[in-house]
Amino acid sequence: MSEPLVVGCLGLAFALAGRRQPTPAAGDTPAGHAGRRSVTPARLASAALGLAAALLIGGPLGAAVGVAAFLGTQRAVRSLEPAAERRRKEQRAAELPLVLDLLAVCLRAGAPLVVALETVAEALPSRFSGDLALVAGLQRLGCSPAEAWADVADDPDLGAVSRAVGRSAESGARLATAFERLAVDRRSALAAAGEARARRAGVLAMAPLGLCFLPAFVSLGIVPIVLSLAEEVLP
Repeated sequence: MSEPLVVGCLGLAFALAGRRQPTPAAGDTPAGHAGRRSVTPARLASAALGLAAALLIGGPLGAAVGVAAFLGTQRAVRSLEPAAERRRKEQRAAELPLVLDLLAVCLRAGAPLVVALETVAEALPSRFSGDLALVAGLQRLGCSPAEAWADVADDPDLGAVSRAVGRSAESGARLATAFERLAVDRRSALAAAGEARARRAGVLAMAPLGLCFLPAFVSLGIVPIVLSLAEEVLP
């Protein structure tokens, strides 16, 4: 009776895991709203696998195994980042130094921060346009800089910008200098990450060559030694 149900749960899990989540267009979704929890196919697939494991084993042990399967599958699926999402994050990180440079230029020209945000958001249609327009709109409505930047405070890219704006509002430091320093630091981090990827690509490129030489090394280096030792040890 439970076998058809288990098969159905497994089929539902694979079907849901194979579905792709729609990726929001550039600038459509602000960074502060990107991390909200929702019922995704990955969570449903994890629940289906946990239910299948619980029904297959049965009893208290099946319930424990089902919970463990649900948590383990959810963690494994969460660790697998889609290629489209990874490219979106890389492009977003690569665009941040230019956005910071333009904001610094506007501030050095005498424009207020709100005007600088609106100008860069309109002139540079990047993945930060929606976030900059949101922050500028909140400040236009009378929010303080800390309140306006609260939605992007946890963003991996704009979090440092939010903290720089908060420090500037508290201490009166020049925000243009902070933006320029952040742009330099981000470019250095991107260059270091690029060099690390290049070194890793070189190591991975040598792996097939090593696999080609491995059988010859085993045949010519290890097998003769093992045979000679076997002749001496075995009668």
